[in-house]
Parts: sequence; C-alpha cells; structure tokens
Amino acid sequence: MIFNQERTSEYICEKLYRWFIYYVIDEEVSQKVIKPLAKILRDNNYDIKPVLEKLLHSKHFFEIHTRGALIKSPIDYNFGVLRQIPLSDYLSLDIKDQYGFWNRRSADIRNQSQDIINHPSVAGWPAYYQSPLFQELWINSVTLPLRTLNVNHYLSDNGMAALNPGVVYAKPIKLLNEITEPDNIDYQYYYAVTCTADSSLRMEGIDRLKALEGLGSFGGERLFFLALAYHHSSDYLRAIKVFKRAEQSALRKSVWLSELKLRLAQCEAALVNQPPSTSFTRHSSVTVSLEDFFRSITTNDSPYRMILLPTELRTKYDKKNGWVSPVAFDAEADLMYFSSYGKKGETGLDIYSAKILKDGSLDLPVRLPDSVNSLSDEMNPFFHAGSSTLIFASNRQSSLGGYDIFSSELSSSSGSYLDCSAFHSGINSPLNEFAYYPLDDLGKGWLVSDKSGYFSQPILSVIELDIDVQIEPPVKVEAEIEVVVEDVLDDVAEVAEPIELIIPNEPDPQETQQQPVVELSSSLSIQIGVFSNEPDVNLLPFDFNLFTLILPNGLYKVFAGPYENEAERAKYKQKLIEAGFTDVFNVVAKP
Repeated sequence: MIFNQERTSEYICEKLYRWFIYYVIDEEVSQKVIKPLAKILRDNNYDIKPVLEKLLHSKHFFEIHTRGALIKSPIDYNFGVLRQIPLSDYLSLDIKDQYGFWNRRSADIRNQSQDIINHPSVAGWPAYYQSPLFQELWINSVTLPLRTLNVNHYLSDNGMAALNPGVVYAKPIKLLNEITEPDNIDYQYYYAVTCTADSSLRMEGIDRLKALEGLGSFGGERLFFLALAYHHSSDYLRAIKVFKRAEQSALRKSVWLSELKLRLAQCEAALVNQPPSTSFTRHSSVTVSLEDFFRSITTNDSPYRMILLPTELRTKYDKKNGWVSPVAFDAEADLMYFSSYGKKGETGLDIYSAKILKDGSLDLPVRLPDSVNSLSDEMNPFFHAGSSTLIFASNRQSSLGGYDIFSSELSSSSGSYLDCSAFHSGINSPLNEFAYYPLDDLGKGWLVSDKSGYFSQPILSVIELDIDVQIEPPVKVEAEIEVVVEDVLDDVAEVAEPIELIIPNEPDPQETQQQPVVELSSSLSIQIGVFSNEPDVNLLPFDFNLFTLILPNGLYKVFAGPYENEAERAKYKQKLIEAGFTDVFNVVAKP
C-alpha cells in the first residue's frame, strides 16, 4: 500500500537528490527532476540503480550551478584534506604515537561539531536531515575559521604532533607538484576562474584564461568567465567583444546566458560614462562576510553601528530567506526606511517605509513607488536629510555590474520621489557596492563594497570623492504616493505592544568616570561561539583562558576571559580576530 503511493517514490528521490546534488529542492527541480526520477523508481520496482544512473549521467548533474554546491561535513573535509596531503611515514611511528596522531585529528573534527562515533541522536547529525538549512548547519562563525586553522596546522613547518616525540610532517613541495597539473587544461581553467574572484589575483586569472584560449574545449562558458573578468576590471570594450563571442557559442539552456545578457547591456551602457577619481581608505578592522555586512561593524575610528529591523516587521518571506534589513530614519517626517521581500517576493527586495506614531509604535509598512523600486533587488536604504535624498543599493540592469548605489530625491513640493538614478560613477564599479552611508557632505561617507576585498569579501571603507557630488533631478516626476492594498505588507505579524524606539543620550564623560567598575571588571569576557557538542577548549589554538557555559537547550557557549579591564579584553579580542574568529563580541560573563 505504501509503495503504491507516488509520494513514497518522490520522497526517496528527494533524499538521493539532496545527497548527490543539492539540498534545496524548488518547484522547478521537483517537476523536472524529482517526479521523472520517481517514475523511473516505480517502473523498476524500487530498484535504486536505474535512478542513480539517470541522475548521475544527466546534464543537470554537470551544470555549473550544481558544482561544489554540497558543504562537506567535518569528517569529509578534514579526512579529505589529509588524504590529499603527502605525509611523512607515520606508520613507522610507535603505535602509541599513531593513536595520538589520530586522536588529535578526532578532536579537530569534534570541535567542528561532529563527534566521531558519538551521534547526537538516532537520526544522526541535524545537517543531514534538518530543513531548511541542512548542510549549512556545519558552518558558523566558529567552525568556518577552525577549518582554515586546521589546514594551516596540517601544512605548518612544525608538523602535526602525535605523542612526544612523534611528529608527522606534510610535504608541501610534493603536494604542489601533484596539484599543479600543467597538462590538465580543465584544472588550469578552474584555477584561473578562481583567481578572477580576488582583486589582487584578477589580472593573473585573466592572463591564465587568455593563455588557455585555443587549448582544449574553450567553449562559451569559458569565454563568459573571461569576459566577466574583463568586466570586473572595468575593461568594458574587451568585455563586450568576448561576451558576444560567448553568446554565439552558448547553448539555449546555458545557465549563465541570462547573466551574460545583463552584463553585456551594463558594459555597453558603461562605455559612455567616465568615472571620476575617488579616494578610498579601508576602515574596518576585519573583512566582513557577505551574510553579515549589514550587522554591527566594528571600526577603528567610528562609534557608528547598524540598527536592524524589529522582528515584528519581518515578513514570512524575509524569515524564510534569512533576511534582516538595517533601518534608516527621516527624523523630520518620523519615517523609518528598510528593505523587505514583502508578502511573496515577486519583485525581489524592495524599499519600504513605516510611519513612527506618537506613542512610539510603527504604522503598517508601505512599499515605495516604482520610481525607487524595480524588478531587481533594492536594499540598505539611507535617508540624507540635508539633501532630502534616499540612497540605496540595487542590482538592476542600469548598474555597472552587481550592486551599485542609487539615489532618489524627495520632492518638497509634491512629497513624492523622483525617478532614481545612479548615485555617482565615482562610487560605483563593475563589482558590488552594497551600501553607502554619507556624512553631512554627500561626497564623503562610509561605503560597503567588495571591490578590494579578499576573494570578494565586503569591506567597510571611508570614501571621499575628488569632485563635488551633484545629483541631477530627473525630468520625470512621479505622482504622489497612494497607499493601496497591494502596497501594504499585510502579512506582517500583529504587534501586541507598541515598539518603543529609544535613542539614548550621549553619556557625560565625568559621569562615566564616576561609575563604579569593580563589580563588572571580573566579568569582562569575549564570546567565541556556540557548539552543539562540548568542545575540548584545551585544543583550541589560543594562549589565554577559556571557559564553557551550558545553555538551557543543551548547547555549549565558549568564552575567553574574564579580564581585569577593557584594554586587556580589547587586546585579546584582536588576537581572536587575527586568528580568523571574526564574529566574536564582548559580553559580561564568568565561569
């Protein structure tokens, strides 16, 4: 009876798809991949082999967007690295040293939230079954840098300690000879594409791609990535020529064809714009991950912090996509601006406004008109009161590439927004500009961009244009905003109590000095991360005090400290950041 139900075969095929391809199954994959595979499974009396043969020989399996889509478990990752690294003959070590060597590798994996032969439940580790994150559960602000630190340890000159005096060494020269493979055209191609993703290696990647042209199967996909590298380097003329060659070689179902057409249009439009010179000064103490660039960013010389959207205003679609928007304020009009997917996300991320009522609560949000929003994404709004200008980022077709900064002026006469335009070509580039927060002068401010980040990591910079910014108002003026049913986020959760927006006053320096700090000083700590299994803090690569607290839900929080004063805590926090732990933050806690 169970096997006669179509859903049974579909469920099994979904399991196979998530294991071999990708854990996200949307409606298109369900209709075009899962259901046909389920029919094959039923037609073959639930024999798995024909299903796997069809799946693993399909074009979908080899499409570029499914390559490298799976996130390896800590066991797969660490043992996979060790298998690829030529090691000294550890089998010649004493049996106790061999045990010590693998016991330490087991601890490395345990600290990345996968304790070997110690499953958290009969269902196994949540990354294999827990929707909607699945394998993303392996990665967090603690486990990701640990992966990098472990590989650095495996390749270090000091070797990997077993038990004294046993040490196992990697052989990097032998490894380099094995992975370079100068005769492997496919490997050289993928390495070149990887180089183009980093600002400092981009020209090397372009040179490598050009050298590979004419060798092997240099088809449309490879021409596309060569043109993309030219685009990122602002060489629009060469990018246009190569994009057109790639388009001629493209197949009708090439997954990169739609992006090619967008990029080609952007390059052709960019040829007529000559960007002025701009001075940049990197201002963030660490690079900021793509997922976290809108969060609180610690800077060396600025007290500024982001304010995030209250949970009550996040729609179901925002929560499904993990989107939390920063907010901006128009103090004179008592308006709060933010970005949201809205009720269904039909037009991507859009800019909304919400009126702040007299009692501090928020009125229902309203989507801004099409003079601001588009079918693409708009995010990270900022309202510049001095010029009545709304500034935001968008990846619409008129951008130079990726996300660019756009602006729309609020008309004082009509109270409506003029058609938006690119903020200034001195700020925008073919790479991503995610947010711009000007100071009093529109030409000076804070820019979040990946144009000079390490492998496209966004960084926070202070920017100053060499010329005055003059935003010319477009000719067309939109009619006044009408609040209609379609404009309102009607699926926003009801607010049980008014949201009170509290803006604290700046503390008086003398009052601050008079406040007692003796009681607090013994609890000045740094939170490092949260683990599902109890980590062995003695194996973490730090030379200072660590302690662990157990949360009511059974998770383990790891802290560094406590410290006697803020200066000492700041020093050790910097050490953590330099070690790769970028999501650490100050807390009040003690063992």
